Amino acid sequence: MNRIASRVCVYLFLVGLCASCSSHVKKYGRFRDVGSLERYLADGGDPNAIGEKYRKSRSNRTLLHNAAIYGDANMVSVLLKAGAHPNAVDIGGWTPLMGLFTTRDEQEGRKEILESLLPVTDLSIHDVYGENALHLARKNGTEAEISLLERAMLRTTPRSHDSPRGSESDEGRK
Repeated sequence: MNRIASRVCVYLFLVGLCASCSSHVKKYGRFRDVGSLERYLADGGDPNAIGEKYRKSRSNRTLLHNAAIYGDANMVSVLLKAGAHPNAVDIGGWTPLMGLFTTRDEQEGRKEILESLLPVTDLSIHDVYGENALHLARKNGTEAEISLLERAMLRTTPRSHDSPRGSESDEGRK
């Protein structure tokens, strides 16, 4: 694709009008609107795709990571229904649920995303610093979000954190 066509394509992507969504997910790892994401998935797109930008930096953020980080509850819902892995970890060991708490900003869809991800996320996953979703929520979450996570943690069976990082739950995190 030549330089001008590429710029036009990026512009159309940014305003949500581009039909060639697969090239955008390959490069940017996210979508501007749910319609583009649904078209991408209907055309056989991978709900667990990692954008080229994130592959090059080796951060390995998936579409679900990005939807959660950017606070888009509708995209999170669509991706989960399409089979996105909620326990996929990025280079820092973060799941999409952990990505919700990257900032102190109270995003509009954060509570809804939290409620969508909580039942399907392994809450025992720790990042490279040994923190789990609850630790991150205590830093950047609201009291209501922290309370939701605490209740969910009480319902889960404690697991040993002494096992090596590629053990029993490794299959669910890829």
